[in-house]
Amino acid sequence: MHRLGRAIGQYPWFILVGTFLILGPLCSVFLFKPIVVDTDVRRGFAPTNGRSAREFQRFGAHYNVSIDDIELLVVFLESKDDGKSPMPLTDNLISEIERLDEFVYNTSVYQPDGTLVSVSDTLSSRGAINFLFEAFKTGYLLQGFNIDSGSTASPDINMAYPVSTVYGHSFNIGPHFFGVESYSPEEAKHQKTSIKSVTAVALWYMINSRSNIPESTLAELELVLFEHSKANNFSKLFNFHMYGDQVANSEMTRGSRNTVKLLIVGMTLMVGFMVFAMWDLPWDIKIILIPAAILSPMLSALSTFAILTWLGIAYNSIMSICPFLVLGIGVDDAFLILHCYRRHKSLSLKPVERMATVIGEVGPSVVITSVTNCLAFGVGILAPSPQLSAFCICTTIAVFTDFILEFTVFATSLALIARTKEREIPPEQPPVDKKLSSGWVRYSRFLVSPLGRVVTVILLVLLYVLSYFGARQMDATFEPQKTFPSDSYLQYSIRGVNKVYVQYAPLTFIVNKPPKIDDPVELAEFFQFVDELEAQPESYSGNWTQLWLNQYLDWDEQRHNRELEHVIGSNTTDIEYVPSYQHVPEFLTDRMMANKGVVHFHHENGQVVIDNFVFILVCHGERNWHDRAFFIDKIRAIIDRYQQFEASVFDYDATIFDLIITVKSEMLKAVVITLACMAVVCFVIIPSLLHTGVATLSIVSISFCLLGGLGWWGQEMDPVTMINVLMAIGYSVDFCAHVVYHYYKYRDHAFEDYPASEWPALRLATILSAVGRPTMEAAGSTLFCMLPLFFINVYVVMSFAKTVVCVSLLGILHGMFVIPVFLSVPVPECIRPKAKSTDVCAPKHSLATSAIEPDETAAML
Repeated sequence: MHRLGRAIGQYPWFILVGTFLILGPLCSVFLFKPIVVDTDVRRGFAPTNGRSAREFQRFGAHYNVSIDDIELLVVFLESKDDGKSPMPLTDNLISEIERLDEFVYNTSVYQPDGTLVSVSDTLSSRGAINFLFEAFKTGYLLQGFNIDSGSTASPDINMAYPVSTVYGHSFNIGPHFFGVESYSPEEAKHQKTSIKSVTAVALWYMINSRSNIPESTLAELELVLFEHSKANNFSKLFNFHMYGDQVANSEMTRGSRNTVKLLIVGMTLMVGFMVFAMWDLPWDIKIILIPAAILSPMLSALSTFAILTWLGIAYNSIMSICPFLVLGIGVDDAFLILHCYRRHKSLSLKPVERMATVIGEVGPSVVITSVTNCLAFGVGILAPSPQLSAFCICTTIAVFTDFILEFTVFATSLALIARTKEREIPPEQPPVDKKLSSGWVRYSRFLVSPLGRVVTVILLVLLYVLSYFGARQMDATFEPQKTFPSDSYLQYSIRGVNKVYVQYAPLTFIVNKPPKIDDPVELAEFFQFVDELEAQPESYSGNWTQLWLNQYLDWDEQRHNRELEHVIGSNTTDIEYVPSYQHVPEFLTDRMMANKGVVHFHHENGQVVIDNFVFILVCHGERNWHDRAFFIDKIRAIIDRYQQFEASVFDYDATIFDLIITVKSEMLKAVVITLACMAVVCFVIIPSLLHTGVATLSIVSISFCLLGGLGWWGQEMDPVTMINVLMAIGYSVDFCAHVVYHYYKYRDHAFEDYPASEWPALRLATILSAVGRPTMEAAGSTLFCMLPLFFINVYVVMSFAKTVVCVSLLGILHGMFVIPVFLSVPVPECIRPKAKSTDVCAPKHSLATSAIEPDETAAML
């Protein structure tokens, strides 16, 4: 580090110009390669190797679509007063719903080549999955024809809820009608349907998001629909809302753009704070140092985005937070270098030697903070969420490049000032009593006193108790709406979709090894499997479950009996019915399910062989995402007990559920790995088990208190919190390492002019005079930089802002209060590290450096 400092002092222009000559070509990538932003609110936060990935693959294989092709578009309509009043189910309402369905189908936009593309062109092989509504509409019109023509309602048509029947064909209309109010049985006899009114209606469309139509066109189509829904003028009977992942991605990107805009505000606030913090420096020096302090992290962010572009790694919306984080970390190091440079102003040191001494002293601290931050975000790269992993890659590169640029840009700027501003004024040595009356000495005496230690213990106990209860109230959960602004109109759509899931939350089961229908034992086991699923408190039972096999067995037995009656007469009791799959094709055609992908079969030696089939279990209840996730986990456990059927469950939100289920274990694993890395790095720089142990325990303490603080602040246990805790571990080192490293350096420093009883307080005052002011100024500048993020109403963004605020406050508390108290506690000689001849000791007058800094201002450098 001394040699690096000497090189900076000798060749500042060469290093500075060389830095920009390297950055220029690196950043030139923006001139010829477009910036690619990949925002995927669903798959971007999903674990890449979770169980849902296999479930999606099986679902995709059954319907002959890729896992990446599946995107669900939901159109939700309710009364004009936001669903407060029910909507009578009349001919007009049915007609308006049909018109809305056609409107969605025909919504279109032009591609760049002039081709007109509509929503119907983007549908997957399953297309619109509103055939149950179509069946209801057909039965409703038939029954209406019977009643309107003067005849009575047909007994073969029963338009009831949730199961309607039309000439022997039964179907569940639960996916479409919600908040149903039915007529009394007597009233229903004279109505086209027993449904009197509904509070909401839903239409469903399965989109092929990776079709030959560009994703940008698909997003434009959804946004056109979204804008129409915001107008609230489609119908006089209802308003409609829509939810699609492309709209959510667009809203997430909008929040990211707002974040980038406020970066200028954050930088302005930071500049204002730095001007205040450097009030005792001449303006001609401020004008150079403040831009240099901010330029280093900003160049690191710019070069990081350039590196990502060269590597072909797409940006995502969360990366917009990276410049804020790097700005906070980089300015911390700048303050540390600046204050150390101001302290070393002895006339015996030339500018080159002075820079070598400064870098030699603060270099290890900067190395610790930079390496630990890189390691913390490096561990975050292993996060199961692709977008959070990419964010950690981005931030790791940015922190590393900032580490380099702090020396090649900020330190060289400091060296250039030293060359041009040759104004060295020798410091006056304050008298001894002035030293002892300084603020740092009085504060240090309090810290080493019994009262200071008691206050510390009481404070930590209170902090840990509050943190424990704060952490306990954090639920493991995650919701897509956390990724886009809370003031987005899309929140209305989320509210509507939540209403749907309260009443109708379908789970699709793929059975890849169907039971042998002619084996009573195996068939009974399969129905026992279904019964166990239906027995869950969250599940509907009976006619809500859409299982074709039940209907087929009844239909096939009736067909068998009719054939016997035709052949041998009415007496069929002597010939037992044996179930068979032989008539499945006929059944599917008869029930209009032949092209719905419910059953896959093939013919083999004249026999019908069932390859696989699907059935749907419908769930209900007021459940949040946490409850839904662990309900899926419970369903998977039931599936695992019936492995002979090779069944799997599909839920469109299962990718998010995997994230919720694994977040606690993933966070614990990541935190343990990160803490171990922190301890190793600290021990390499500070080869003392005692001091490394204090630093590591302080990091653990800050992280635990952070978790509790975030819990009280309304945060939840989700992947964002996991990355926040890893970030906090790295960031908290900034506060712990500086104090511990300097204490290790001065651990055996003697103050021969004072009684030995004063040495602990004087040693502590010496350390705090070196790192206290830059540490507090760095924390203050970071807080000011983060303030604008609180005006971004996006959970993910505010979560990072809250984390930095909490870590800054907790870091100051630990670095300036807790750690000094514990380090000043006498330890047995056997575990106390011995001084080495190479250790750097502070000069005897270093105690007074903080007291004379204002005197040095006029003759800076």
